[in-house]
Amino acid sequence: MIDRLVELARGVVVVDLGTPEKPKIVVVPVTAATQLAAASAVLDRGYGRPHQSVETTGKDSGPIQTGKLSAYDIIVSRIESMAQRPQEDGDG
Repeated sequence: MIDRLVELARGVVVVDLGTPEKPKIVVVPVTAATQLAAASAVLDRGYGRPHQSVETTGKDSGPIQTGKLSAYDIIVSRIESMAQRPQEDGDG
């Protein structure tokens, strides 16, 4: 299978479409996308895929901060900002 992947990566595949008595060799060109996929597969099998790091804790071993507020936090923030506004009807 590795030999076939290397053939694909090189861009040309030789196929025998004949019978044992009457061989018929056909050279099949390979697209650039297939060459790239084959080269990637050869490298993955030969060298392994690169390691990916995953962050499991945030700053100072705390929770990861995503920068997005939950719906609850948004509601509380809006209520607090409304409570701090001066009342406009003159009762305040």
